[in-house]
Amino acid sequence: MSNNNWSRPTDWDTVCRRNAGRRHYNAVRQFLRLRRRGQLVALLNQHHLLLCHRGTQARLARELGVSRTTVCRDVQFLLTLNTACPCCGALVPRERVER
Repeated sequence: MSNNNWSRPTDWDTVCRRNAGRRHYNAVRQFLRLRRRGQLVALLNQHHLLLCHRGTQARLARELGVSRTTVCRDVQFLLTLNTACPCCGALVPRERVER
């Protein structure tokens, strides 16, 4: 049986500390996600990798030490902001290519 009694009142100090803990945890995760996405763009540009080649995302996942699913999600997000340059294949802002 669980020790949690969710209907029990909680003092304000505990509520505030829990909230601060959640804010900190989520801020750390957001920072790590942002840093990983920056590393992903750097790796794509550094190695001149094209996302259309088979195994590219798996290779990037191994280099970054994350799952392939995470890299796929990050690539999907980055492609909403950026696109592959038609000349070299590097990720560039959409505005640059659409001109």
